[in-house]
Amino acid sequence: MRTPKSRRTFLEIAILIWLFVPIADALSLILYTTILTPLNAKPLSPGDTFASWQNFATYWIILSPFVLSPVAFPALMYSGSRKLLSFNRCYPLRSLISWILYGGLAAMSIFIAFVGKEYLFQIPKAASSLLFAYLFLLCNAVIINGEKRRR
Repeated sequence: MRTPKSRRTFLEIAILIWLFVPIADALSLILYTTILTPLNAKPLSPGDTFASWQNFATYWIILSPFVLSPVAFPALMYSGSRKLLSFNRCYPLRSLISWILYGGLAAMSIFIAFVGKEYLFQIPKAASSLLFAYLFLLCNAVIINGEKRRR
């Protein structure tokens, strides 16, 4: 697999993945209320649903800069299509640090996707975690193989 050919495509992928998170949360909440609420002895009240949406919106707005900041630096360095899983022997320290940072974030996203997803309503959240893992691997490939663009 390779990274996208243009910086614009890279940014579009990053923005689409970032925008998919509220859709995945909405799908999870809809699945939870339609599947598990009839089986529960104590169903969700409308206040509980509103509180979960309010918490999600607050965290999404507050945490967005922190989630998108690891994507901003690779977007500035973007220089074209590269191999997704690679190690640059010319810059071993940069490759090692990038793999520790972005590879760790990707591994954490994959771990989150597969732990505790025994219920059907967790599948959209697992999909968003896997998409974030792909985004972190894209950023890793850009940092390792990218050179500063000349103007």
